[in-house]
Amino acid sequence: MLKRNLTNFTAAALIWMGSSGLVHAQSERNWEVDATSYFWLQGIHGDVNALGQNVGFKAAPSDLVSYANFGLSGSVFTRYKRVVLGNDIQWTPLTVNKSGGTVLPLPPGSSVDVKHTPVVDTHEAGYRVIDSRGIAVDGLAGIRHWHLGTELTITPPTGSNITKTGASNWTDPVAGARIQIPLTPRLSATVIGDAGGWGAGSDLDYQMIGVLSYRVKPRWSMDAGWRYLYDDYNPGMLHSRTTQSGLVLGVTYRIK
Repeated sequence: MLKRNLTNFTAAALIWMGSSGLVHAQSERNWEVDATSYFWLQGIHGDVNALGQNVGFKAAPSDLVSYANFGLSGSVFTRYKRVVLGNDIQWTPLTVNKSGGTVLPLPPGSSVDVKHTPVVDTHEAGYRVIDSRGIAVDGLAGIRHWHLGTELTITPPTGSNITKTGASNWTDPVAGARIQIPLTPRLSATVIGDAGGWGAGSDLDYQMIGVLSYRVKPRWSMDAGWRYLYDDYNPGMLHSRTTQSGLVLGVTYRIK
């Protein structure tokens, strides 16, 4: 799954860059593009409060992987001189199937399928405030859009399936920074952080990412790091606090 995820997104990113003319900018030293495909082996925990009831939940990375469908995670950072544009998308659908008569209050012989489709899409723009001796610091601001879609299908022993669907969508303003530091001629460290929400969508929304990148070829790097993403969403009837964190593995193609 990891190999297919990395290959598909990297190919899509390169096709997009080629169609938009960015590939032809590689001779322009003012341009720099980093297209990264990554796999986030995240765990999740938090709690949901609704109708006076509070329910906590926790799932390890191994739990989520066992229910994962094909997804897509990747980012593209584009810089022209000191102007920076960043886009990151995480689409990680899950399907859970359980039978009744065990832990679920369903008649024996019944089953339930839950399809959960979360999408977290971040768009940011910024300015390179420091660019000296290989150290680069970018100030960033933008939005993070959240989509949580759910489809519940109950299959009784006899009769037709019963399907219910629902979705929640909200958008948070965010502001933060990206710091890139060379450690050796081939090894570099990148730290990305932002925070926002402020009641526009979530009460609080923030993330921290730390990555080490090893350049295996002039344009290709292998990435490994850690990502932490928190969201406190309270639209009124439903209050959820969710933390996702875990290992990030990726590959980056650079045009410079």
